[in-house]
Amino acid sequence: MSEIVCSQLRYMNRVFRELLVLVSIMSVGTLVAGARQAPAPPAAAAATTNAIGPKIQFATTLYDFGRVRNGDPVKYTYVFTNTGDALLVLNNVQPQCGCTAAGEWTKQVEPGKTGVIPIQFNTAAYTGGVLKQVTVFCNVSTQAVLPLQLKGTVYKAYDINPQMGVFNMGPDAGAASLVITITNNMEEPLLLSSPTVNNRIFSVELVTNQLGKGYQIKVSTVPPMPAAGSSQGQVVLKTSWTNTPTIAVPLAANIQAAVVVIPPVINLPRDRCPGR
Repeated sequence: MSEIVCSQLRYMNRVFRELLVLVSIMSVGTLVAGARQAPAPPAAAAATTNAIGPKIQFATTLYDFGRVRNGDPVKYTYVFTNTGDALLVLNNVQPQCGCTAAGEWTKQVEPGKTGVIPIQFNTAAYTGGVLKQVTVFCNVSTQAVLPLQLKGTVYKAYDINPQMGVFNMGPDAGAASLVITITNNMEEPLLLSSPTVNNRIFSVELVTNQLGKGYQIKVSTVPPMPAAGSSQGQVVLKTSWTNTPTIAVPLAANIQAAVVVIPPVINLPRDRCPGR
């Protein structure tokens, strides 16, 4: 009976030792696995280091408006996207001059979202080729200042040559005359009424070179002319255009005096005046 007990004890001891070995192997495996997963914190740190911040990208930074008539406004909206991973902030939008204005632009844009900058250009004071710039200020570290441009050609609906009728006349000059040309640059015909003038020393006559396209105004002086000096006047013609109901051309007659004294006044030093 004691032999059986001893055999069972030896068996239990062997099982216990094997269990200890198995537990030790599992513990070592757990430690090794944990050691292999240890680099995870540096990866998170690397993700933070690789953050790029806000970025701005425009669909286009140059708008070509082509050919527009003088006085017609040019309107365009620039579209941009925040391609970064932080909030994009537009601090200011500054046009080059007073003829260009910025509307209500998008002040803040989240990553992946888009914003707009509406621009309007007043062409009233321009003819010929035009290039205008608008400067954008934002919080992008590598692009804090960005230029936007618009270009094109501004033409007049009609040309007047010369733009003012001027007579330079001597004191004994008789009647004088000149010709002012009006040319229509539009497809729409331009019809003009008979001209009127607001000064009796000028007479005016309208001559049609090509109906709807080209005209001439013949301006003449009418004696007797006033004394020396400058006389002003204006020719006015009514048109068939609703947006340009009248065309006005200024006139001037500069009449020289019969006798001119140069200099008109003689100033003597006080110590040379008689009686001193």
